[in-house]
Order: sequence, then structure tokens, then C-alpha cells
Amino acid sequence: MRPRSDLRLSPRRPSIPPLLVCGMSLWLASACAYERCIALNPETCRHAALVSFAFAVLALAFVVAAIRNVYGFAVCALALGVCLACTQAASVKDIGYKLDGSKIDSGEIVLVSDASRGTFGQTAASIVQTGSGRSIKAIAVLPNDANYYCGQRLNVSGNIEFADWLKDSRAWRNATACRLTIRSIEIEEDRSPLGVLFGLRRQALEGIGSDDAAYALIQALSCGNKEFLKESDAYSAYQTCGLAHLVAVSGAHLVIVTSLVASLFKSVRVPRKIALFILITLMAAYVVLAGMPLSAIRAAIMSSVGILALLGKRRPSSLNALGMGLIAILCASPESSVSVSLALSALSTLGIVLFSPIISRIIESLLPFRARPLLDPLALTVSASMLSQLYACSLFSQLPLVSCLANAACAPLFPLCCSMGILSALFTAFQLPFSRFVVALAHAACSALNLIVKLIWSIPYASVPVSIEPRFALVVTCALCALLWLMWERLLDKRCLIAVVCCSFAPVVALSITVPSDAITMLDVGQGDSFLIQSHGLRMLVDTGNQDSKLLEQLGRCRVSHLDAVLITHADDDHCGSLDALSRAVEVDKVLVAQDMLTCDDSACKQLVVNAKKLSACVEGVERGDEIQMGGFTFTVLWPDSFEEQGGNADSVIFRASYDAEQDGHEDFSALFTGDAEMPQLDELAKGNVNLDVDLLKVGHHGSRNAMTKTQLELISPRIALIGVGKNNRYGHPADGIISMLDNAQCLVFRSDADGTVAIEMSSSGVKARKVSQLGMQFVFAELE
Repeated sequence: MRPRSDLRLSPRRPSIPPLLVCGMSLWLASACAYERCIALNPETCRHAALVSFAFAVLALAFVVAAIRNVYGFAVCALALGVCLACTQAASVKDIGYKLDGSKIDSGEIVLVSDASRGTFGQTAASIVQTGSGRSIKAIAVLPNDANYYCGQRLNVSGNIEFADWLKDSRAWRNATACRLTIRSIEIEEDRSPLGVLFGLRRQALEGIGSDDAAYALIQALSCGNKEFLKESDAYSAYQTCGLAHLVAVSGAHLVIVTSLVASLFKSVRVPRKIALFILITLMAAYVVLAGMPLSAIRAAIMSSVGILALLGKRRPSSLNALGMGLIAILCASPESSVSVSLALSALSTLGIVLFSPIISRIIESLLPFRARPLLDPLALTVSASMLSQLYACSLFSQLPLVSCLANAACAPLFPLCCSMGILSALFTAFQLPFSRFVVALAHAACSALNLIVKLIWSIPYASVPVSIEPRFALVVTCALCALLWLMWERLLDKRCLIAVVCCSFAPVVALSITVPSDAITMLDVGQGDSFLIQSHGLRMLVDTGNQDSKLLEQLGRCRVSHLDAVLITHADDDHCGSLDALSRAVEVDKVLVAQDMLTCDDSACKQLVVNAKKLSACVEGVERGDEIQMGGFTFTVLWPDSFEEQGGNADSVIFRASYDAEQDGHEDFSALFTGDAEMPQLDELAKGNVNLDVDLLKVGHHGSRNAMTKTQLELISPRIALIGVGKNNRYGHPADGIISMLDNAQCLVFRSDADGTVAIEMSSSGVKARKVSQLGMQFVFAELE
């Protein structure tokens, strides 16, 4: 029988220690101030820092002399947080503005993250050594000729410009001052002790490989490199199932793993000193294998708190440790206050420390049988995710309805995958005997985990799109935490527990309900096309892009859970690549494609039809002259007559949308959608006396130089032009000539790379162009009669 001090037998509500209150206050103030400083100039930031520092000193003196309670110290922490954040913001902006436009003819940079390979090349965080000997943080834009890893030293030449923080929020969150575009590059051999460690890590990554999703998962869990995991559909599966925190580069999974191992050591009565030594070794191995980024160090700190909670005898000491950890991290790195990784790690740790005892008791009371081996993994995984889940929803714009099932199913296997992954990385790095055998064991465990996740992922409505602003998600999370803490004694009552859960998700459900307006919305899905047309509660999606997470996020922002139709203009990947991703989040009634697509022999066409049939039982072909009625819209198909390019750009479905606001037979607004069709196809339509005069033009082929001629633009005479295009894409879209033509025609141009998601709202009173934010429609760009 367990001793009476075991919290699982008598879980008591923990007290909230002063250090935790101060740490959370410092975090809150730093995050708010740092986010606000993005729009301020350096001088204003410095003034705010001086004022807040003076206030902090005066408040501290008053608290020490008179008040002497936790609330007074919390006020001091708030002022100090503002001071730290404003000071850091001023420093970053000063460096960025000072170095903007400068050049490096021959300099050294050190990569502090693995290069991320995207559509537009590779980028990596780096430390640049300037001529004055000063080190600055910069985003290095690298060529695609090789793989680049954290810790590599490079001799480079290139151009420096300040990071556009308003457009690149990631640069601001990482306190990155500049963007370095590299012209020439030469890899240095680093024989220092630190260089040797990074070399071992590179050897581990290359030895593990990335041949399939299981190997990619090993890299993510053991070395913090999830670039290859993102390229597989496994990453979308983890996001959809509410398991993104398990594979986060933040190392939030490290909190869960070390806590589970600590719980195992405690249950089998391993001496505390031995258990601590093993756990510290495990954390150190992870930090080194991850490349020692700040996110992994933060995760190790949070993991230490979780270990203290399970191996220690008092939870207040663990909560104090969490507060001290937050204070230390934020004082050393104020920009960490807006870090996603810190939020996930800290929330997971707080959930484990506060609620794992009561969650363990609740699960034990709910299970119809004694399952002690499963109890601790389930309790720790659920308690870790209960405070981080809502924040994850805000990041991915998805509410995973299968989260509880997924966490319960993966809890027993996940620690094994992490442990075997780290072990296989160590064996591979040092080229020890039987390394391939250890990697094979890790691969088997990760394959099993991926299989479980994909089975859960395939459940209909595994997640639903939601739109939650991250700050609001954190506020709701804090409210949920306070509610659970206040109702501690009643949580074992199942009815009370259900009521608490319902109350916690009520704001999410409320925000996800909206009255749809009649609109054409350009979704920001990167280098690709996707447009949402809605009227009278009916919705049709035109193309999907090829980035699953972006598409689902955008549908979440627009609060779409059902599509009456999906129309795919042609079989190019950047127009239909994410078609199969829709099945995991929304219900689709039917899929529309060109009639000849159904019998086309091209492999891309065949795959498109296969994916369409998986998504919906109703797949229909459309051809020239067909009309489709949807709410106030009438869609008339204008092209193609027949396939000329086996479903390529020239075979794109072109249709005209006519909008009748009052259903009186009079056209109030019109739009022309062209897919990737270009000048020759528009010429053919013009020769056929087709009415191309419209109010809105979806510019063909992402605004390529061959999209249209000046004569064709005059014939169409649009007032609004929409261009779906990715930032800094390698194709040069949209072409400068096309933009100049549209500007000269006094046409309002909206580009997804510059303007994000834009909705053109229509009504009998006129037309409004708005930007779609995470909380709905904001920022009116223009109003047209």
C-alpha cells in the first residue's frame, strides 16, 4: 500500500506560491509590451523602458516598506517585464535600422537553427560577426545546393537588410534584427569542442535518415528537427489529433517524457539520486542532440520542474521552481515571452505540477478496471495537454475533437519512442556497434505511433475549424486553470467535471459560430490558389493550394465546417494538392472538375479524380455552357472546350460569377475566375464574344507575365483584382508588368503575399474589401458603390 503522503490517494488543492505569481506576471507584462513595441520606434521603446524601470524601483521600495505581500511584488514584476521587453525591442530595432543596406564581402556566420527548406529556398537563424566584432542575430537566406544544420560555421558574402517585422512576425518573436541574403558561401570545419558536438549531431541526423515518416519522427523527437516531418502527412495528422505538442521543436514533449520516466522510477522505487542522474543525462542528451537552441534549453528547465514535482515531496516547491525558471528565462531573453515553445512548455509543466494528482484520481475512478501501468502515462499526458491544448488550437485554427482519445492511445507508446529515438541518435552519432539495430527498433516504435495517430486522424470530423486569437486562448486557459483550482474538491464529481469542461470550451464554440455574409474570399495558402465563395449560407471552395495546414487554418479563420462544393480548376499541385486534407476537417457535398478530367490519362489527372472520390461520393464534370446556382450567385462555365494540355494550365476551368443581391434578375456584381489560364485562352474567349466585363478578376497564373495583355485587361475592365501568390516565390510572381497594368487601369489589387486573406463582401448597398483576421473581419480596405 502506498504511503499516505502520495498525492494520488489524497489529492489536495495546492497553494499558489509568490514566485509563481511573480513569474507569471513578468511573463504577461513582457509579452504584451514586446508585441506592442513592434509598431513603435526605438526612441519610444527606450522612453517606455526608462519609465517602467523607474516605476518598478519605486513600487519595490513601497512594497518592501509598507505592503510586503505577493500582490505588491506582482506589480513590481509587471513593471519590470515592460522594462525588459522595451529595452530588448529598442536594441533589436537599433541594430536592424543601422545595418540596413550594408554588405558583407567576407564574413563569418554561425547557424543557430537547422535550415528550413521551403518553396522559396532555405532560411536559418544565424549569428553574424560584423566588422566591428559585434554579434547580431539574422535570418540567413541560403542556397538550395546542400543541407545546412545548426552549429555550422560559414564564410559568406551577402547583403544585409533589416527584417520587416510587421510582415515577418517570426523574426520579431526571435528578436532577429536583420535578413542576410547570401551571394557566396563556404563551409568551415570547426574543430572546437562545441563544433565536435554539432558534428556528432549532424552525423546522427544523416545516419538516421528521412526515408519515411517514421525516420522523420525519430529526427523530430530526438534531435528537434521536424523539417522532414512537415513534408509528410504525419505532421498534419498530429496537428489534427491535438498532438502537436508531442512533436514540437519547443521540446514540450521532453516535459512529458521526463515526467513519465520519473513517475516510472518512483513507482519501482529507484533511489532518488540514481533517478535524478539518469533524468539529467536524458535531458542533457536531448539538448545537445537538438543543437542547444534556446527552445531546448527552456524545455530542459521546464522538464526539471516536472521532475521536481514527481520526485520531490512538495508541489509548492515545484511551483516556485516554475516561477523561478520563468523569471530566469525572461530576464535572460525577454523575447521568449512571445515564444510559442515557451508557452507550450510552461503550460504543459504547469498542468503536470498542478493537476496530475487529481487527474490521476479522476481517471482511476472512470476506468472500469484497475490499469495501474496505464494510469500514470494517461494522467501525465492529459494533465500536460489540458492547459496547452487551447493555445495549440489558436495556432493551428483547429479544434481536435479526438484529442482525449489520441492522448490516451499514444500515452503508453510515446515515451518509448522518445527514449528509443534519443538512444538511436546517440548510437548513430558515435557510430557504435548495433547502431542500425537500435535505429530499426526506434523506427518500429515510431511506425506504430504514426499508425495509431493516422488511424485516429482518419476518423470523420477528427477536428473542426475554429478561429481563436492566441492571446484570447491564453486568457481562456488562465480562466480554466483558475476554475479548476477553485473547484478542486468537486472535480471528482462527474457531473461537475463535465460542466467545467463544457464551460471551458463555450467561448471557443461561441467564436466559431458566425452568420456568413455573401463574399468572395481569397485565402492565404502560400504559393497557390484557394478562394472561398459563400452566399445565403452556402459555400463553394475554388482550388485548395498544396499546404494542408495553411488551408485548414484559413478555413478555421472563416469558420467553415461544411462545403457545398469544391471546384478544382486543373490538376496542378498548387491548386489541388490539399484536396484530401479537407476530409479531416470539413464535410464536402460534391467535387467539381472539368468534364474531360474524368477521362484524362495523365497521372496528375488520375490522382486528382482518385482524391476527389475519396473526399465525396459525388464527383461531377463541368463543361462550357454549364450553369451552377448557389445562393445569390450564378456560375457560368466558359472554358475549356476540350483538353489541350492533359489537364495543364491551358485546360483550367474558367467561369464567370454573376451575383444578384436582391434576386430581382439584375446583376449587382460579377467576377471572372481564370485558374492558371493565360493570354491564349482569354483570346479564344474574346473571339467567341463571351462577356468578360466584370467587377472582380482573379488574375490568371498568379500574375505571371503572360497572364493577360493590356487589350484583354481593357476588355475585362475589373475594379478589383485578386492574386494568390506566396512571399518571395522563385517564379517572380506576380510580374511587375502585370501589376503596373492593373495600377494604370486604376484597379484595386490585393495579393495574398502582401495582404493575407482578403474578403470581398457584397450586398445591395455596395462592396467592401476586408482583411480576415483570427477574430473575424477587420481592417476595411475599400468600399465600392
